[in-house]
Amino acid sequence: MGYFTMMGSGLPHAKGSVVVVAPTTWSALSYSYGASLLYATVGEKSPILSPTASTGLKPTRFSADCSGSAFTFDVLSGLATWEGHQIFSLDTTTGDLQLSPEESLTKTLDSVSSGSARRAVSTSCTIFGHYEWAPTGDGPTLTHRLNMEFRDHTCWAYRSLSFARRATKSGTSACRTQCRSEPHCTHYRSESGKCHFYSGVCTDSSDFGCTYKKVGVLERYPGCGERNGCLHLELKGHHYLSGRYCPGGENAASSGQGPVYFKKGLVKEESFWLTRYDTKGGCSSGDWVLHKAKPEEDYENSSMAYVELHGDAVACVKGLTSDLVTDVFGQTKVDLTVSKITTSRARATVSAPGCVAPNVTAVDAPEEQPVQALILDDPSTSTKDDHWLHPCECVPPAWGSLPPVSGEAISDIPAGSNNEFMASPAMIVDGQFVCEQEYLTEVIVESETDGLDAANCKTRCIAQQCPYYWEGEVMSTKQCRLYSQCTELVREVGVVGNLYGMSYRKACKVADAQLCWKVTKRRSFLGAGDDSYKCFHQAFNFRKACSAHAEKTAVAVQAFNFRKACSAHAEKTAVAVQDLIQQCDQKLMLGGLGVSACGGCEYAPVKGKQILNADGECATVGSNKNVYVAPCNDGDNQKWYFDGEQLKSEGLTSSWCLDKPSTGNLYMHSCHTYSNQKWYFLPEHGHLKSRDGNGCVDSLHAGSKNMYVSNCPWSDRLEWTWRQDVHGGQQIVTDHENKCLIHDTSNNNVYVGSCSVDFSHRWYWDGERLKSEASTSRCLDAASNNNLYMHNCHSSNNQKWYFDGKLLKSRDDGRCVDFDNDNANNLLRANCPDSTYKKWAWGPEVTKPMPAAQLTCMRNHKCMDDGGKNVYMHTCHDGDNQKFYFDGTHLKVKSNSKCMDDARR
Repeated sequence: MGYFTMMGSGLPHAKGSVVVVAPTTWSALSYSYGASLLYATVGEKSPILSPTASTGLKPTRFSADCSGSAFTFDVLSGLATWEGHQIFSLDTTTGDLQLSPEESLTKTLDSVSSGSARRAVSTSCTIFGHYEWAPTGDGPTLTHRLNMEFRDHTCWAYRSLSFARRATKSGTSACRTQCRSEPHCTHYRSESGKCHFYSGVCTDSSDFGCTYKKVGVLERYPGCGERNGCLHLELKGHHYLSGRYCPGGENAASSGQGPVYFKKGLVKEESFWLTRYDTKGGCSSGDWVLHKAKPEEDYENSSMAYVELHGDAVACVKGLTSDLVTDVFGQTKVDLTVSKITTSRARATVSAPGCVAPNVTAVDAPEEQPVQALILDDPSTSTKDDHWLHPCECVPPAWGSLPPVSGEAISDIPAGSNNEFMASPAMIVDGQFVCEQEYLTEVIVESETDGLDAANCKTRCIAQQCPYYWEGEVMSTKQCRLYSQCTELVREVGVVGNLYGMSYRKACKVADAQLCWKVTKRRSFLGAGDDSYKCFHQAFNFRKACSAHAEKTAVAVQAFNFRKACSAHAEKTAVAVQDLIQQCDQKLMLGGLGVSACGGCEYAPVKGKQILNADGECATVGSNKNVYVAPCNDGDNQKWYFDGEQLKSEGLTSSWCLDKPSTGNLYMHSCHTYSNQKWYFLPEHGHLKSRDGNGCVDSLHAGSKNMYVSNCPWSDRLEWTWRQDVHGGQQIVTDHENKCLIHDTSNNNVYVGSCSVDFSHRWYWDGERLKSEASTSRCLDAASNNNLYMHNCHSSNNQKWYFDGKLLKSRDDGRCVDFDNDNANNLLRANCPDSTYKKWAWGPEVTKPMPAAQLTCMRNHKCMDDGGKNVYMHTCHDGDNQKFYFDGTHLKVKSNSKCMDDARR
C-alpha cells in the first residue's frame, strides 16, 4: 500500500492511499501426464488434464496451436479441429485440456496409409498461457509443448479359426485396406502373394461345409480403442494371470496416467489389475504392472479419473516400447518381456469381443406394458434387419413356435420336411369368380355314374399339370374346370365354388399368412410400400399354353419360331397367384359382391441356394448359358434349386436345366427327361453326381473355370502302373481295363488303348520328363486346355511329372493324369481324387434383394430419374422411373427393369 498527497495553490493539502499491484506470474506452464504421447481413439475422450504450477497468478487466457495446415483453433470456444473435425477442447479460462476426436475424423483417417499399424493422425501442439492486463498491457506468455495422436477405431486381432468360404483378392500389399473398405469383410490372411477374405466361421470344424480348418487370420474389430477394447495376456505356466483384461477405469496420476485394465476371475485370487508403471510397483521404468485385486482397499473415482490400487505387484511386463497398450492395439500381437515371475513365453494380443447371444426373452419394463420388438441385424450384409423373421418369410426349421410364427403355420409344415415340401393348392377366391373363358381347357360334370369331389378335380389338374382349377356347383350340379392361364377374375352368376392355383415346385410355409397380407402385401398394392417377398411360385404349363398360342399365331405368320414365340408368351401370361389374390382383396374392399372369402399368401417358393466349391466360389450361369465357377454375389444366376432330380437356375425360366453333354462342359439346356439332366448330392462326401454315368461335377481351377463331369475320387482311370513287359522303355498301364498309354506319332496325341510292344507304347524317365521311344526329342506336355500331347522338350513345369503312389501327377499344378472315355480315350490333366474342386456344398439361402428406392443427391436433394434413354437428376416424385434397385449384379430401374449402362463403352 502506498500514500500520496495532493497540493495546490490556495488549496488545503489532501492525503490518501492507493493499492499498487505487482503480480507474480507462473514461472512455467506444464501438464502432468505419464506417457510422452497423449492419445485418444476416435469416439473416445481422454481424462481432463489441468495445468500445474506452484504459486502465483495463473494466466488470464489459454490458447493452442498445432503443426499441420489442417489444424484450426477457435480462441473463443477453445475447440480444436483437424480438417473441420474436432480433435480436442481447451478451456480458455482454466487451461483444462481434453482429447475428444469425433467420429467424423475417420474420413481423414481413410486417406492415411495404414501400413502394419492402426491409422492415426499425429501432431505436435503448443499450449499458450497469456497474461493480458488491460489497460496497462500484456504480461509474459508461457508455453508448453506436447505430442498428440488421434487413432483409428478399427483394430485387428490374430485368431486361429475354421471357415466355410474363402474369396481371393488381388495382391497382398493392400490386403488390410481392401478388408477395411468392404463392409462384409471380417477376417483376412495374406499368403503366397495372395489376399484371402474368409467368411462363414465354423462352430464345429468337423462339419462338412467347414473347408478351411484352423487358419491363422486377422480378425477385423471395428469400434475398438484403448479405452473401450480389451487385450489378452498369455503367460505360459501362469494360467491364473493369463486372460482377458478390459478397461476398468482411468488414471490421471502423473506416473500411471492412462487407462487401467481389469481381469475378473471366478474368485478374488484370480482377479488382477494391469496398470502403467508407478513407483510403488517395484518394476522398472516403462513396465506395466499386474496388481492383485484388493476390493476392500482399492479405490476408483471415475469423475476424477483417479485409481488407487493397494494390491501387491505380482509381475512386470513390457512390450516393444514403454507404452504396452499402444503396442498391442497397433500391432495386434506383441511378445512381452516379463520380470518378477518366470515364463517361457509371454505375449499380448487384441481380444476381439466375440458374439454373445442377446437377451431376447426378458425385459425390465413393467408388466402389461407394450414391448417394442427386438429386431436383429447382421452388420456384415447390406440387407437391413436380416436376422429378423418377417411374417412373409419362410419359417426356418429351427425357429419353432416363437413369434411371429403362427400356430397354423407350424401345424401345416410336414414333419421332417425342413419346411421344403410340395404345397397344397392355394385357394384364390371362394365365391362366384372363375378365370377367363378363353383359357378354359376342360370341364368335367358330375354324372350319375361318375362322382365328383375336390380331390377328384385336383387329381385331374395334376395329371395335366394345369396351373389353375375351379371346383364347385353350377345350378346345383357339381363341376370341375381346368384352366391353362388366369389373368383376371371373372364373376359368373349362378356358380358357387373355389378357384385354386397349383405349383409343381417345392414351397415353404410363411411365418404368418394373415399378418403378411396385412402389413406387406395389401400395403404394397395400395402404393404404401414395396414388396420384395415372393408369394407362391406360379407353375406354368409351358407347352400346353404355348401350343394353343402357337396355333393362333401361326395362322398369321408363315415362318413361325415355336420356342421363341412360346417363351415370350409365357413370360407375358404367367401371372402369379398373388396378383389374383390382390384382385379378390380389392373386390372385398369395394363391397365384396360375389366374394365369400379370399385366399392368402400362405406359401413362398423355396429360395434358390448357392452351390459352393471348396474355394468358396459359386456355380454360375453365364450369358451364353455356359456354367462355370466365379466369386459369389447375390445374382439370380448363382441361385439353384432342385426340381425333382433336375437342377435349375433362378436366373432362367423353369424350362432350362443343367445339362451334361456327351463331350465338353456343362451348360443350361431346355429341360427333358433323359438321365444327363438328372443330378443328386452326396452331402457326406460333398459330391454332386450325374445319373448319366455317375460321374462327379468338377471344375477347372484356372482360365474359364468351366464346370464339367469327370471321374469321382479314386476312380481306377486315375491309377497307373509301370509294367516291364517290353525291352528298353516300360509300359504305363491304367488300372481301368489294363490298357496302355500310346503316343500317336501321326499327330503327337496321347491316348489309352490296347497294349503292345511297339515303340509308341514304351516310356522312360528323363529326369522328371516322360518320353516315348517313338520320338526321343518330344516330351509329355500339358496344353493350356489340359489336353496331354507330345511336344518338343523344354524345362517348364508343364512337362514335369512324378508318381504319388499310383497317381501320376503334374509338377505344374499338382493335378493328375486322366483320360476321357467319351472322347477317344484321349489323355488329359484333371483334378486328383482328393482335389477340393470335386467337392461342393449348398450355400446359405441368399438374402432377399433390397427393395427399389430413390437415389438422392445430398447437395441439391434431387433424385436420379430415368428419362427414357438418359439418366439425370430431377425433382423427386413417386414415379417408378425414380426407383432403382440392385439385383446382385446390375442396377435397374423399377419402371421397366432396364439396366444402368455406361454409354461411353
